[in-house]
Amino acid sequence: MKTIIIVLVVLAFTTIGAARENKVFLDFKNIIDHVNSVQNNWKAGHNHYFDGMDLEQIKNLMGTLETPDHLKLPLLDIEPMVNIPDEFSSAEHWPNCESIKEVRDQSTCGSCWAFGAVEAISDRICIVSGQKLQVRISAEDLLTCCTSCGSGCNGGYTASAFSYWKNTGIVTGWLYNTSNWCMPYTFKECDHHVVGKHEPCGNTQPTPKCKTTCATGYSG
Repeated sequence: MKTIIIVLVVLAFTTIGAARENKVFLDFKNIIDHVNSVQNNWKAGHNHYFDGMDLEQIKNLMGTLETPDHLKLPLLDIEPMVNIPDEFSSAEHWPNCESIKEVRDQSTCGSCWAFGAVEAISDRICIVSGQKLQVRISAEDLLTCCTSCGSGCNGGYTASAFSYWKNTGIVTGWLYNTSNWCMPYTFKECDHHVVGKHEPCGNTQPTPKCKTTCATGYSG
């Protein structure tokens, strides 16, 4: 089952953060205390990875940029659901959709906006097909070829990613060094702030160039 980690930076509660050398530093304790005061379903704690980072450095790690008004998707009036279940697992509800159970590695690139979009698209194609189409949509194609989606490895707009899929289309593609789909990901898996089986991720890499042909060996 996919685990989605959501990092919330509540700017309204960072007024105590000190500014030095024109940099803004967040008051983590104030933010944590506020989050824990408004809910009791889980407990927020301090992540030492962000120690010493200013606000701009933290924002750069998030990858998903704030969408400009002219790129935002329209708001729809939706009838609220009644009798919502206490728990719901998409992996259990659609057990034959393989992509739902996968978590791709974005590696040394701020491409979470692209990864989130193509993983959701892959999942939805499977669901709509009655769990028959096990397709993987390419993060590489979206990341490198959508000129209206933002700044590639330096962040992008999720709303524009879905508009690009609708209006232009995105080829198939999966992980680094795979050939069973058209356009695999350029960057190989790496260890994100932990010691594991891969090399450390290091600094964000430049956005690769847009390609117009499938990977060598793909027979699609």
